[in-house]
Amino acid sequence: MAGLPWSDLFVQDSRDKQNKVIGNTREKVALFIYLMTCETDYGYNISKNFRKAYHQKTWTGIKSRNLLHPSKISLILKSMQKDGILLTLDEKKEVYPFCSGNSLPNNSETLSREYYCINPDVILHPYKMIFSSECRTNVRKALQESESPSVQNDPKKPLSILENLPGFDATRRKFLRKSMSDLELYFHFTLHYADTENVEDSENSPLVRYDYLQYLSTLTLIQYYGITPDRILKYLNNIPELDYLTVLVTTQFFAEEINRIYSNFQLVIHIRNAEKGGMPVSLEEQKNLKKILAKNRFFTSFKKLDASWSGIYDAFNPDPTKTLIYPPENSLPLYMLMETNVGMEVKRTRRQLKK
Repeated sequence: MAGLPWSDLFVQDSRDKQNKVIGNTREKVALFIYLMTCETDYGYNISKNFRKAYHQKTWTGIKSRNLLHPSKISLILKSMQKDGILLTLDEKKEVYPFCSGNSLPNNSETLSREYYCINPDVILHPYKMIFSSECRTNVRKALQESESPSVQNDPKKPLSILENLPGFDATRRKFLRKSMSDLELYFHFTLHYADTENVEDSENSPLVRYDYLQYLSTLTLIQYYGITPDRILKYLNNIPELDYLTVLVTTQFFAEEINRIYSNFQLVIHIRNAEKGGMPVSLEEQKNLKKILAKNRFFTSFKKLDASWSGIYDAFNPDPTKTLIYPPENSLPLYMLMETNVGMEVKRTRRQLKK
């Protein structure tokens, strides 16, 4: 069931044990969008980047001075993780092992720090999906009973939920895990049982057009590209008021830029093949690519984006002959989802204003 709006969790001030305010909406949104552009980070390093931008006057810190202090940032990050807005890196590795490939050095410094990541569900649906225990059990059971070659060959073999889904085999073990959010369960269930079953449906339920992993692959591509902190903080500084809608619109903006690059797919394929074969790319082709990139604000390097795409493609599609989802470079599904989510959030806000 779609429960509490994520917007409410951003709006509520974060407080310490003494009920003192430690973080406001603007600070939480700024931290979330910052973490959207990297796989993970920790409090001290985040504050260092905010302080650097503050001294360079690319981020003025209006209503957000707590972000200049490591100890205060750490408190805000912990409160956001408690609310489910963020995940720790360990939590992310458990729930999303296939897109947690950039492992950190295993040394005393990294082990002593708490690293945080975004919870993708915050972006993928404006409402926090919360199933009743009965509904969650029924969904798992239905997915476990779905037909697949492995079930037919050995019906007694105990299988995990995802192992039962079409296209999964021994090469896709990274995907086989018990930890799945209710939103991901909803997506998998709806795609395979569309029109035949209901999952506590409501007007706030997601509109499922593509696989959950398709959206996740594009979010991973955004993180792996690595928009520089100074660029994203300058962008945040120019937004008068940061709120949950800013998160959705920013994601849509990112997806639009990626989609613009890959919309001329013939040119992309030609450049890829030419570079792999050691062939030169003509001046006209270089000019056409530059024209496309010139319209972008964040994703301005084709080589960097394509290298990031190559780095995660195998994680989502280890067996090219059994591709489960579209490649991460296809950001149109995420863009379309953001259009829907932005519309839902605007309608929800208008309803609240009328009360």
